[in-house]
Amino acid sequence: MNQRKATIRPDVLEGMETSEIIDHILQHVVKSNEELQEEKSEMRKKSTDLKMFVLKKEEFGIGSIETTLEKLATEESTHKNTVEFINNHGFSESMLNPNASLLEIRTPSYERTDKATFISSGDYVRVLSVERRQWTKKTIERVIDYLPGLSRLYLTANDISSIVTGLNEITKTDVSGFTSKYNSYRDDRRISIQFHGGGTDDIEHVEEEFDAKPTRVEFKQKNSPTDAVTGAVTRNARINIPGIRAGSEELGAETVNSVASKFEEIDKKHFDVPNAPAARMTDSGMVIEGFTTLNLYESDTNQREVITDGGESESGGGQSNHADVEKAFVEALTEDIFESKRRYDFTEWREHEEYLLLDKERNEMFQVGISDRDLIVNARPGTTSVTLKDFCRVILEDFKTTYDISSRTVDFSTT
Repeated sequence: MNQRKATIRPDVLEGMETSEIIDHILQHVVKSNEELQEEKSEMRKKSTDLKMFVLKKEEFGIGSIETTLEKLATEESTHKNTVEFINNHGFSESMLNPNASLLEIRTPSYERTDKATFISSGDYVRVLSVERRQWTKKTIERVIDYLPGLSRLYLTANDISSIVTGLNEITKTDVSGFTSKYNSYRDDRRISIQFHGGGTDDIEHVEEEFDAKPTRVEFKQKNSPTDAVTGAVTRNARINIPGIRAGSEELGAETVNSVASKFEEIDKKHFDVPNAPAARMTDSGMVIEGFTTLNLYESDTNQREVITDGGESESGGGQSNHADVEKAFVEALTEDIFESKRRYDFTEWREHEEYLLLDKERNEMFQVGISDRDLIVNARPGTTSVTLKDFCRVILEDFKTTYDISSRTVDFSTT
């Protein structure tokens, strides 16, 4: 029997260790040299990709999916589209071990069942599926998006590039293609470039020519003269593995685990809020015990060279030109994001410099400051990592794709 075609069933996976479950699912994309060569020459895959989605969890437990969805469907506050989706599908979650479950989603109107394995990983959940993407988007990914307590990750272009580069620590890894995009408040260009077979130099060339940054990076790994593992990573923490050469299963498992771990590590570094600005009273007065700040900044200094309508660059136009550029930035931010996004209410604290925002979906507040067209995002008491991450995603997707992210947190109580 071809193991790749073995059905993923609860009775097969139940009782396995988590690593064994992953190895079993990986068999779906294990192929001989001949099969890989045929796919390459025919430019057609002979099996669906393995997909892994890495998610942050808040009060989410493996084994709770069925009951959570049932509860959602009966709550008055649940959006009608969510209720309709739940009522039009059937759900069955089977525990495989204390840290893993298999979710089966039935779609009666199409007489099909889609399957996904949920694996707990500390503060995160890894979801694996070998269903076609057109179906994961309709079923599995909608469950992911609807479940309270789960949220997708979001990384910068530099993050995913560094993850692929870091795979060289395991074995020789090359970039084999990418998708890059550009979107900015300051012009009407909307650029999306898909480059098959392109390498690191091509990513840099596209960025120089079009200011477009990678949102998806494909890679291939070697542990001999031929490719052993092919894959791709995206900014929303999805890993695709189209193929693993037979005999390289261990490398494939190590690669998937390494990429997922890096996603989790970067998410913690960017968005965790270990020190919210809690205040306490002392004999000498009020003391702020700490703070957490995110900085959305332009890592490419060339991006700061803005051409105005008069044809002068910001750096050569004097103070009045600089003020015009700053004003245009602030107006675009308030109109395109603060006002247009129904998710946020905002109050201007200091004119054109500092704003207090309320995320109405999560009922959490945070501050946004402006410094030379960089954004400084400060957590407030009660601000969670999901709220900060969602705001950064909105900015990078809908306002300016060229931003990078850094963070700083300080605990004054220990200093």
